[in-house]
Amino acid sequence: MAKDKVESNDTKPVRKKRRSPKYINPLTDFGFKHIFGDKTSLLAFLNAVLNIEGGIADLTYVNTEKMAHAEEERTARYDLHCTTGTGERIIIEMQNQSQYFFRDRMLYYATFPIQEQAPKGKNWDFKLNPVYSVNITNFCLNKTEIAKSATTLAPEEKKDEEQGQGQGQEKEQEQEKKYCSYFQLMNTDTKEIFSDKLLFVVLELPLFNKTEDQLQTDMDKWMFVMKNLSNLNDLPAVLRNEVFEQLFHTAEVAKLSAGDRRIYYSSLKSYWDMNNYFVQKEQEIAGYKQERAGFQQQIFGFQQQVAGYQQQVAGFQQQVAGFQQREAESQQQIVGFQQQVAESQQQIADFQQREAESQQREAESQQEKAAYQQKIADLERQLGLNTPQVN
Repeated sequence: MAKDKVESNDTKPVRKKRRSPKYINPLTDFGFKHIFGDKTSLLAFLNAVLNIEGGIADLTYVNTEKMAHAEEERTARYDLHCTTGTGERIIIEMQNQSQYFFRDRMLYYATFPIQEQAPKGKNWDFKLNPVYSVNITNFCLNKTEIAKSATTLAPEEKKDEEQGQGQGQEKEQEQEKKYCSYFQLMNTDTKEIFSDKLLFVVLELPLFNKTEDQLQTDMDKWMFVMKNLSNLNDLPAVLRNEVFEQLFHTAEVAKLSAGDRRIYYSSLKSYWDMNNYFVQKEQEIAGYKQERAGFQQQIFGFQQQVAGYQQQVAGFQQQVAGFQQREAESQQQIVGFQQQVAESQQQIADFQQREAESQQREAESQQEKAAYQQKIADLERQLGLNTPQVN
């Protein structure tokens, strides 16, 4: 018993060995070129994406590096480049990380197969064979499309009930194309195609979220394979056809030669390193955005405080305006009172002047009286009369 107990204490938990993916990752440089380096797979993929009238019956791989016309000019290197049996030029690009000017890069790359069609030293009528640029992106050209897809791809059941099941089906078919976009030169007023010789196709993997039971079109199936191949353990039933059976067979890691396996794992490591680097940068950017959002909230709080202070100042200003108005009214009253005082003082001055004039007339009357009395007295003396003194 004691021995068994000791043995049980020494027992360590058994770690499950992580299972290696059965299939290669088609988003790696090696995986993408290994899968579409097979002409059958590339033909099936392009026919599903381009939907050219009559289809593409055959194609030829051509040099993926395009030299510039002058030494100082930049070159272009495609992931895959081919021409069809009828002369169409097709560029196929797999881009994992976003570039700010990726649309410009698409345009730049498309200029090379256009210019190459001009014959040197010969007369030329400028007739061009079509050039197709097919771009698979592991990001969204417009990152806001990720947020929009949550609403635009959601079924609108109420609207379908109101407008009929037929319109609902048309809407679902329209929604299925959201991950695939086609761009051409066109008249912006009439929407008429200006030229069918240049077509850009963008397949945005983040916008594709269908499961196995939702796959309907060949394009759906190819997008599902591109996004999920390295996570699958077997060929799904919905993909069972000659093309995909051959693809899954050649995509098995165990089927690779020793040399190809080394190249693949090196490519896979580069893919992981690149993804980890960009994930780290995106996390840093998210941190900066969150910090910026915090600052913006603080600024918004300060702005609210300032708005409150401004309201208080406006209230104080209204109070001051009221005080100033009352002060103006008081000053007007004071001016009125001062005018009344001035008028009263003027009246007093007038009364005082009239009183002075009255006193002067009284003094003059008394002087006249005294002079008259004196004359009477003088007359009485002359007459010898002794009359009493008149007061």
